[in-house]
Amino acid sequence: MIDIATAATRHFYRQASMLHALRHPNLVPVVAVWQEGVYGFVQMPFYRGGDLASWMNARPADGGRNARESLRLAEDLLSALVFLHERGKVHCDVKPQNIFLTDASRAVLGDFDGVKDADPPLTPNTESVLSAAPRATTILHVTAHYLAPEVTAGGAMTTAGDVYAAGVVLSELLGEGVLSGDPQRACALDRLVGRMKGKDPSRRPTAAEVLQSPVFSRENAETSQCVACFEVLLRENGLSCSDSGRHFLCAGCLNRHIESNARVDLEYSDVRARFKADDCRVSCMHVGCPSGPFSPPEISRHLRPDVHALWEGVRREAAEERLRAAMESEFEQRLQKALMEDGAQRKVREIAEDILTLKCPSCRAAFVDYDGCAALTCSRCGRGFCGYCLQDCGQDAHDHVPHCQIAREVGRRLGIRLGMYPGSIENWEHFQRERQADKMTELLQRLGGEERQEVVRLLRPLLDERGIRLRNFAV
Repeated sequence: MIDIATAATRHFYRQASMLHALRHPNLVPVVAVWQEGVYGFVQMPFYRGGDLASWMNARPADGGRNARESLRLAEDLLSALVFLHERGKVHCDVKPQNIFLTDASRAVLGDFDGVKDADPPLTPNTESVLSAAPRATTILHVTAHYLAPEVTAGGAMTTAGDVYAAGVVLSELLGEGVLSGDPQRACALDRLVGRMKGKDPSRRPTAAEVLQSPVFSRENAETSQCVACFEVLLRENGLSCSDSGRHFLCAGCLNRHIESNARVDLEYSDVRARFKADDCRVSCMHVGCPSGPFSPPEISRHLRPDVHALWEGVRREAAEERLRAAMESEFEQRLQKALMEDGAQRKVREIAEDILTLKCPSCRAAFVDYDGCAALTCSRCGRGFCGYCLQDCGQDAHDHVPHCQIAREVGRRLGIRLGMYPGSIENWEHFQRERQADKMTELLQRLGGEERQEVVRLLRPLLDERGIRLRNFAV
C-alpha cells in the first residue's frame, strides 16, 4: 500500500515536470521547484505588468483601450492554448486573472493548478480517482462566469471548455466598441465569439481555428529555439539568419552577446578589440552557418536602450580607428610618392592641394559645404574662417567677413561687390579663380626660371579645366 504523503510527493513532481516541459513564449515558465517538509513549491516569474483583468480595468472598452494592442494580447492567449491543446493538455481555468503581462506588453497564460490531460486513459484502478479528484479540483478553483455549460452541468473539462472560456475573455477584451474603428473585424468577432460560446462543445472551433479567424492579423505565432540558450520563443522576438535553416538568436542572448563584446573590460580587452576589428558585426551563432552578418537596423530593434548606446559607442570608435588608419596609410603613400617626385612635380601637387582646394586653415580639411555665405564653418573641427582670405576667426567669422581687405581688393579688380553674401555662385567662383591665380603667381615668382617653366607646363591641363588664367606667365 502506497503512503499518502509519498503519493502526493510523486504527483507534485509529476505535475512540476509536466509544467517544465510546457515551454512556450505565451506560457508562464517554471523557474524553480523544491520541497520543504510536506510542502512543495513551484517558483514562477513575477510580472510587474499585472494581470489582464487589471489591465482592462485601467483601460475601459469605451475609451482608452487600444485595438491593436488588445488584438495582440488575444493572439498571445490563443497561441498559448493552441500549444497546450496540441500537446494533449487542458488548462481548465482560462480567465483574465490568470493572464499576465510581460515588460514587453505581451500576454502569458499562468496558474496551472488545474492543467490535466485532455483525454486521460482510464483503467479499472484509476477510473474512480480520475473521475473524482481532477474534476472536483478543477471546478472548485475556477470562476463560474468562464465555465462552459457542460462543465457546470457536471461534465468533464475538455479543450472545448478552454475555448468557451477564451470566448468569454475575447468578448470582454475586444467587445463593447474596442474594434469600432474596423466594423468588418468587429462583425467577424461577434460571429467568432458566438461559435466559441456555443452550447454544443462539439460545434465549437478549436483554438487553432480561432487563431486563423479574419479577426486576427496572422494565422499563427511562429516559434523557434534559440541557438544560444535553447529557449523556445516567438521568432519575432529575435533574429533569424538568411540560411535555409533560419537559425534563431533570441533578443536576450543578442543583448548579452553585444554587451559582453562591447563593454570596457581591462582583463579581457582583446575581446573588445576583436569585436571592433570585425566592425562590431553580429553573425549567426550556429556552428558552420554560411549566412552573412545581420544588418544594423535588424539588430537595433531588439536591443535594450543601454546596450544600444554601448553598441553605438563601440561602432563609432571602430569607425574612427578605421578612418585614422586610412589617413595614416594615405599620408604614408603621399610621403613615399613625394620622395620619388622631382621638385616641379612636388610644386604642382602643393598648388593643387593648398591653392586650388579650399581648406580649413585650422585642420586643413577640404571645404565643400558652401551655402551662399562667405563666413564659413568647418564641419570637422567647427572653426569659423573667412571664405575670402581664409583667416581663422575662432568660433565665428561673421564679424570679420564684411571688413575683409582681400575681398575688397579682388572685388574692385573684378567689378563686383563681395560682402557677407557674394550675390551669386558665379561671383563666388569668379573670386575663387582670381584669388587662386594671385596665389599661384606669387608662388611661381619665387621659383627659378627653368623650374617655373616646368611647373607651368604641368599645371596647364588643371588650369584649363578650371578656367584659371595666369597673368605674366604663358600657359
